[in-house]
Amino acid sequence: MLLVDCSNCHTPLQLPPGAPSIRCALCHAVTLVADPRSLPPSSSHSSSFHHHHHGHHYPPPPPPPPLSSSLLHPLTGIQFSQAMAATTPTHLSFCLHRPTLSSPSHPRLLRRPHLLELRPPTPGRLAVRTHATGSDLLGDFGARDPFPAELESGFGDKVLGNLNTEHKILIPVASALSLAEQDFSPVSPLQSPMSLDDAQKLLKKVVGWRLLEEESGLKLQCLWKLRDFKCGVELINRIYNVVEPAGHFPSLHLEQPNQVRAELWTSSIGGLSMNDFIVAAKIDKIKTSDLAPKKRVWA
Repeated sequence: MLLVDCSNCHTPLQLPPGAPSIRCALCHAVTLVADPRSLPPSSSHSSSFHHHHHGHHYPPPPPPPPLSSSLLHPLTGIQFSQAMAATTPTHLSFCLHRPTLSSPSHPRLLRRPHLLELRPPTPGRLAVRTHATGSDLLGDFGARDPFPAELESGFGDKVLGNLNTEHKILIPVASALSLAEQDFSPVSPLQSPMSLDDAQKLLKKVVGWRLLEEESGLKLQCLWKLRDFKCGVELINRIYNVVEPAGHFPSLHLEQPNQVRAELWTSSIGGLSMNDFIVAAKIDKIKTSDLAPKKRVWA
């Protein structure tokens, strides 16, 4: 056996003495696919060739050496992944694509694209992805509980806010409930009227009402602009039906043009009480959209 180098890729080869070709199997196979003229002629072409050339006999080309089993049909592409692993020192990936031919009507316009494409291994293909998982199969969700060492370090001493985030279910108190859901309480004549500061805080819980500061005391007032006189009478009837069970009636006035004015106060104490705001919240729940004037849309 002789130790020689391939004439194309300079790969070390072991060939017997008198070998007709000094090329490795990989280079020989690529040459056969890239250049179809190097294929051995068929028997019919060979006999015709010998007959028309005055009987000259040429030695047939040597048969190609056996290739790896990963060699596929030339029309579908040839891909060598581990061909000649024993003779080649490095690993290369070859991909031969199917050549795109022109239309049959123009055989002379045959295009021969690049058949050989080298794909060296890139770092992106060898990247390993890691996923962080918790003790369970689904992993951790949201924030985690601090470790004992973190609690001992006092990492949350300088954090603004409440350190204890334990949720407590509180029973709703009367002040947290809606004013319309509260019950009326009897008012004693000896009770002092509500102060201006308290009245301004409760005023934010009723819609459309405003405070009136008069000599007789504080009052609540609300105005409704309606479509016509009949709608004004209907609104007064709806207000009466709502406040009748409580027995605390507002002062209602039907004014022109088509306006209803309501005033609330507790005359026994000369000012406002909690009952006035409860009545105002109940009146706010009355439906008045069907009584309001229609809006004109100008094109």
